[in-house]
Amino acid sequence: MSHAPQSTKSGLPPGTLVHVGEARPDQPRITLTAYGPDNHRAAEVDRWSDVEASWGDEPVRWINVDGVHVPELVRQAGTRFGLHALHLEDVMNTRHRPAFAPLDNGGFVIILKMVGMNKKLKRLVVEQLTVAAHGDAVLSFQEQRGDVFDGLRERLATGGGNTRGRGAEYLAYRLVDTVVDQSFFVTDHLMDSAEALEERILKNADAESLLELQRLKKMLAQLRRATAPLREAVAQLLKDPPAVVEAETRKHWHDVHDHLIQIHDHIDSLRDTLSGLMDLHANGVNQRTNQVMQLMTMVATIFIPLTFIAGVYGMNFDHIPELHWKYGYAMVWAAMVAVAGGMFMLFRRKGWI
Repeated sequence: MSHAPQSTKSGLPPGTLVHVGEARPDQPRITLTAYGPDNHRAAEVDRWSDVEASWGDEPVRWINVDGVHVPELVRQAGTRFGLHALHLEDVMNTRHRPAFAPLDNGGFVIILKMVGMNKKLKRLVVEQLTVAAHGDAVLSFQEQRGDVFDGLRERLATGGGNTRGRGAEYLAYRLVDTVVDQSFFVTDHLMDSAEALEERILKNADAESLLELQRLKKMLAQLRRATAPLREAVAQLLKDPPAVVEAETRKHWHDVHDHLIQIHDHIDSLRDTLSGLMDLHANGVNQRTNQVMQLMTMVATIFIPLTFIAGVYGMNFDHIPELHWKYGYAMVWAAMVAVAGGMFMLFRRKGWI
């Protein structure tokens, strides 16, 4: 799948909407979810004009756009929510660093990364998510279809929890909190993988375990790039909360910030663990190399006197008495076997073999 490089924006005016990320041939999908304490409806529409036509009068509505590669759709949705052209430019740049920004209308926009685990391919799946909250609505942009919000959608549909009784800014918090909770699952998986890898390295520090170690380090670096800037973004939100964020919801945002600190601590611990595993693997390789060298040295040591005996009787002198003995050949073999056997037993007694 082709990628649009960051250099494609070089020389363009600020705020120019250019998609940076994986090229996608499919059309974006727009989902409208509107709800209140006593009602709920969800619909999938094709155009932004359909969203406006079915806006309704529910207390809260959530518009989710799967696909950020169509500039006109991003512009229409962002303008409705009061996003600046620079914010929209960041929405379409799927490699943007997680960040927070207040809006002039009292709302806010936050860019973060959804991190998932593809256990079959043994790699992380990182997708950019943009959440904008304004008044009675939340707008979210995702790179593609499929996310971690199925549980939240089910609770909205069934009325479970207290989300349907809260405002749009609480829904924005729930979206971010769900993404952060997903990061905990990833850290748990990496920790379990590190423990299993440690046992494997202790048994055999082979090339495959080194590749696995490198893969875990790469995934850990991806997770850190996704969560560390988000902690800064949430801290910025808490430092100067936008007008749309209620005082009660700020407590929940503090909880999100605490979770991000925990994730950062887990990442630091994992980084130390993987560094220790790297040293353990190197020690295992060195130990195996030393064992091989020790074995080769002992083999060479055993053959040194045998080579000496064979060299003596391989000299081209006429007057070597043993050459004319009837059992000289057998005696030389017996002496060589006795020397080799004696040295082998000596090595066994000292524990070298």
